[in-house]
Amino acid sequence: MTAALLLLAGGLGALQAATLLAALPFCLIMLMLAIGLIRQTNADLAGITLSDAAPAVGERLRRLLVPARRDDILRQLRDTGEPALRSVYEALREEGWTDSELVLTEDAIALSVGADSQRAFSYRLTPRSRPLAAYTALEASEARRSVAWYLAAQSSVGTRARDLTDLTVEQVKADVVAQLERWRLG
Repeated sequence: MTAALLLLAGGLGALQAATLLAALPFCLIMLMLAIGLIRQTNADLAGITLSDAAPAVGERLRRLLVPARRDDILRQLRDTGEPALRSVYEALREEGWTDSELVLTEDAIALSVGADSQRAFSYRLTPRSRPLAAYTALEASEARRSVAWYLAAQSSVGTRARDLTDLTVEQVKADVVAQLERWRLG
């Protein structure tokens, strides 16, 4: 009935426009499903478990729309990364891992375990940048593009750096422990 009214009112163009408008919410749902699939696949390949406790929706949207600056990531490194790695370091020392070491620098935090053995474990948090997407031909070269900063976690177990931006202290600790488990089992 509605399709017949649209055909009478504006012809095939009106019917096509209404169909596209009705499909838009489904496109957004499909896009979110694709992002979730890619995210979970990458986590499976890296051998990590994604935490259910993600940052608030408002924080995630802000991060999508306004890229983080280096100062934001350094603040997060100091406020989130340092307490998390310090907590894991102290727990390791209490468990008898006396050859563990925590190194703090201005722009990095590194935890190493088993430095005296041949197969040592290392976990490092550093700020890294990546170029934003180019939307015009003028922005195509990387030298002209703006950059977004993120908190990168690199361990001796995994080869790729993981993005830990906006995670809580507990989530960072969980990531460190997951990487330690992979190191011990591998």
